[in-house]
Amino acid sequence: MAGFLFVIGICLSIAALPFAWYAQFKLEERFGFNTTTLKTWMLDRVKGFLLALLFGYPLLALVLKLIEWTSANWWLWAAAVVIGFQLLLLLIAPAMWRLPQSHGWHVSNGFMTHLVSSLEEA
Repeated sequence: MAGFLFVIGICLSIAALPFAWYAQFKLEERFGFNTTTLKTWMLDRVKGFLLALLFGYPLLALVLKLIEWTSANWWLWAAAVVIGFQLLLLLIAPAMWRLPQSHGWHVSNGFMTHLVSSLEEA
């Protein structure tokens, strides 16, 4: 069941790609906000898919198992698991963000570079 829902999500994401492209490259460009290249945009989509595969699919499978195991109170257990997962990511994300920088890799997006430098100054 989790695989089916994951595939449906991927199909819906693929169907939404032209709209996301239009929003990024036509609307934002019209107002001068677009600083993204097509390559960066495509890499962001691939990274999003890989993160969904790595984190989203197991979380979805766990929530569906919780529905099976806990019947009437499934929503309470599922909420606790999802909130716990989000808190865990909140703690892990800054360390994962620093990991590439500690190895000499640099963020190429101007906004993210500015964001990182402003965080370092704080």
